[in-house]
Amino acid sequence: FGHRVGIHMDKLAASRIKALWYDPREGTFSVIGEYTNRGIREFVPPSSGDHNDWLLVLEAQTKNFPTEISQP
Repeated sequence: FGHRVGIHMDKLAASRIKALWYDPREGTFSVIGEYTNRGIREFVPPSSGDHNDWLLVLEAQTKNFPTEISQP
């Protein structure tokens, strides 16, 4: 697994946060879970190593953004 990242959840504006990992190699999202915006929460990427980058996405639970990338 990759390196842990600690997020100060109370710095986010929404009361509930949906967390996802985005895989830029595949263009896919993986839902981590939904959390309150209190304290520090640690997130660990699903894999590590060369060419195994991940993007942590934190969004307001109420926004319900699409989790698919549209192809041109």
